[in-house]
Amino acid sequence: MVTTATNAPDCIVETLPANGACEVLVFTQDDRASLLSLTLEHLDLLLQVWGARTEVLSENTQIQYVLPFENKGVEVGVTLHHPHGQIYSYPFVPPIPARMLEQQQRYYQEHKRGLLADWIQKEIAYNQRIIDEDADAIAFVAVYARYPYEVWVANKLLPLSQI
Repeated sequence: MVTTATNAPDCIVETLPANGACEVLVFTQDDRASLLSLTLEHLDLLLQVWGARTEVLSENTQIQYVLPFENKGVEVGVTLHHPHGQIYSYPFVPPIPARMLEQQQRYYQEHKRGLLADWIQKEIAYNQRIIDEDADAIAFVAVYARYPYEVWVANKLLPLSQI
């Protein structure tokens, strides 16, 4: 993690020091495997690692946003062919997540309930886009999915006001 970056040279656009981090997380040593082929126990471990690294990176007061993700395919410039992901941490909240947070805060102020909690309840009632659901979590295709493979996974154990 770089926490001592200096200011960028004068530029015609606003800039910030390049404080942040990019970590690579190899999912398995088997280069023929994929995220989909991993066992549930292995996926659970992966999510725990992503969560733990997110917590550690978030402890740095200069970090405002952490994004763990799977990195796959030569189409996006992947040069490491083992199944892997990356964790980006930024000294700012990117525009789309910032707008999402703003909308969630506004919704909560108006309804005293979480926007995502209400949305999840509507998806459960509609029961058309649910991929999997159990007592703890739900996976579904968002009604406004931006990508043909976009799936949302949500924890159902949090109180409605926290989602």
